[in-house]
Amino acid sequence: MKEYDSDGTVTALSFRIRTEFGVLTFLLPANIGRVYRVIAPDTRIARSLRTKEQAARIAWRIVKDWIEAQLAMIEAGLVDLEQVFLPYAQDPAGRTVYELMRERKFQPLLPGSKNSELGA
Repeated sequence: MKEYDSDGTVTALSFRIRTEFGVLTFLLPANIGRVYRVIAPDTRIARSLRTKEQAARIAWRIVKDWIEAQLAMIEAGLVDLEQVFLPYAQDPAGRTVYELMRERKFQPLLPGSKNSELGA
């Protein structure tokens, strides 16, 4: 599935995959706004290419290349699908693991935190 912003630009892809743990849902964003903020002031890039449309093309190309690299690692047996895509896994409310961990300031993972398995 595709997610769109108010201008009709695709901002994320979501998909489901059956895993040994059941069906997992993933959301892969393309943060076009951040790409635009990088290219817009860059005078080495032609003014005609410093647009939101070009930022979208760049963002989606980066996502495509990243996915291809991750799928090659999965195919080679270097990693599991869940290992690679875990930050993008969604809970039933649609929040990703990354969003949940960021909301909690990564406390469960940091040494010395109250619920840390790592301990200090």
